[in-house]
Amino acid sequence: MYTANALKKLLSSIDQGEFKYQKKEKQRIDWTAYDCAQIHEISDMLKIIRDTVDYVCEELDIDSKPKSRGRPPTHPGDVAKALLMQQYFRIAHRVAEGLVHLFKEKLGVSEFSYKTIERGYDRDDVKTILYRILGWRSTAHFNPPDFPYASRRMCFSLSLSAFSWR
Repeated sequence: MYTANALKKLLSSIDQGEFKYQKKEKQRIDWTAYDCAQIHEISDMLKIIRDTVDYVCEELDIDSKPKSRGRPPTHPGDVAKALLMQQYFRIAHRVAEGLVHLFKEKLGVSEFSYKTIERGYDRDDVKTILYRILGWRSTAHFNPPDFPYASRRMCFSLSLSAFSWR
């Protein structure tokens, strides 16, 4: 970092032609690796979502056994996978339902309606999974109305922080 005086000296040496520029070697771009990364991005992200949510559900011993009569709840891991996929693609609940149908084998989820995805933000077991994966330590960071529009970078700078969070 330059101070004001050092910056003035540098600029004047450039103006007077006294500055000695050291040319850097041009780095080769591996276009094959770039193309491969672009081609496999969605597949890799869905695999990361599946593996991470499955790991967290196993680690937290999350189960969806019915506690009462009636229709059993959708597994919280399945809902968390749908919510994370929804955030990755930045899509609405109804479109997310369609992608759950399309990618159910890749994500390892059952089919469910967009209302299940919508209600997932209110389920404590789903929130627990999301807190764990995204490295959030308190509910203060979780604002469901804003969550669908949160930046992809924030949500998916996973670096698999789920594995080190306590």
